[in-house]
Amino acid sequence: MNTAKRRSSGWITLFSLLLAIALLPSCSAGLDGRPVQSGADLQRELEGRLLSELARLGKDPDRAVASAPQGSGNAVFNLTAEPNDPDGPGGQPPLSVELSWTARIVGDYDQNGEVGIADITPLGQFFKQSVAYDDPLDHDGISFWPAGDPLADGKANWRSAAVDGDANGEINAADITPIAIHFGERIDGFNIYLKQTGETEFSILPNLLDPFVSVSVSLKAAGNGPANYTASIPWPSSGMAEIAVAGYDSQSSSAAQLSNIVSVSGDPGSPPGSCVAELTVDVPSGQAPLGVMFGLGGSSTGDPGDYRYVLDSGEGGARFSFEDSASFPLAYTFLSGGTFNAVLAVVCLADGQVAFSDPVSVTVTDPAGPGLNLNGFVWQYESNPELGGQDEPPKNPLEGIEVEVYILGESTPLAVTTTAANGEYVFPNLQIDESVELLNVKVSDAQKAELLPLTWLPGERILLLDSHEQFTAADMNLLATAV
Repeated sequence: MNTAKRRSSGWITLFSLLLAIALLPSCSAGLDGRPVQSGADLQRELEGRLLSELARLGKDPDRAVASAPQGSGNAVFNLTAEPNDPDGPGGQPPLSVELSWTARIVGDYDQNGEVGIADITPLGQFFKQSVAYDDPLDHDGISFWPAGDPLADGKANWRSAAVDGDANGEINAADITPIAIHFGERIDGFNIYLKQTGETEFSILPNLLDPFVSVSVSLKAAGNGPANYTASIPWPSSGMAEIAVAGYDSQSSSAAQLSNIVSVSGDPGSPPGSCVAELTVDVPSGQAPLGVMFGLGGSSTGDPGDYRYVLDSGEGGARFSFEDSASFPLAYTFLSGGTFNAVLAVVCLADGQVAFSDPVSVTVTDPAGPGLNLNGFVWQYESNPELGGQDEPPKNPLEGIEVEVYILGESTPLAVTTTAANGEYVFPNLQIDESVELLNVKVSDAQKAELLPLTWLPGERILLLDSHEQFTAADMNLLATAV
């Protein structure tokens, strides 16, 4: 059994403070029917009662056991599935299955995916509000189905229902107990379970956006409304499938109970094809900053949109996603020393298959000493400047522009990078000999070809180094129209 300890040093202090507050006589008896002096008074009383309830149940908030939400009351109950079939039955197979559901985590009143002390805050905010529930006979006996549509007129009611932990229709002090009972239960998102015709067991659909994560659909911020989720999944090749979802906690490797099961049927889709992932690298070792080119090797390729390519650089969560094989070979720079095992995931979007490449090891040694930090900006004019004019037209930063830096006269770049949202490019820690005085910074030829017929002014910058520690290059500007 895995346990997840709250590692924040503030937890112990918080626990001690709140316990002390709980034991002090309160200047307000708001939870006993009399009005409180302020929202802060109510908050303190709720926090104190939660700690008392946790103590009664023998739970230490600093040593809570992590698990997925427990019990049938924590199963999603409103999953729906609709075929996305533009030309209707008898035509082409549906394009996808569109899923929709609302998260169900009893005690998670702030809807952050975890039941904890912080759930007292929304309890105070919604205190004494009422919740309307549908007749259980309308929903197979489910007594806690909130009234209204969670995506439309019922949003506010469904949000309030998420704080009515005991589902009695009123948000009050009794809703402290569900927090204490489910304290520590959490999810990282939801898994989607699929069983096609002829299959006897459900299989879990991988995450089609980022196959490296442990859930089919990652946890999302709920905002001020209910925690509604949508997902589009490939149409089943058999034409028929049963589908369910369940919350999943990666810390304990446990799942909540399955949701209601929904079915789809229609024209059969294409039979599953092969899904292959192979990753190559041109330079397997070198000194930081080490520029490499990652290639697809024998990976599955096709038209843009047929596949998704997700590269994990091996640097602890640095992942990059591309919809087109033309994005490869991909230039990447390792900035620090270490041995990194890069992996490529290929998502075959037609049938939801995912293939992972064998790891490709890249060994990077730290540089002998500090190098040159070089930066600059790339902009695009809103209109073309007048020849000889004194005033510069308005301009906007350009994001994602590929920039190269060379020792002047050499044909191989020292490093390649892309501009950030503010138009800035940064080459950190460039290792160049002290005798080098001239560098050439320019937009890559591949980037220029992509942007034609736009023309760069200037197309490159020759830099006379006055420092081998920090240098800011003059701006590179892009004309608004061709010249």
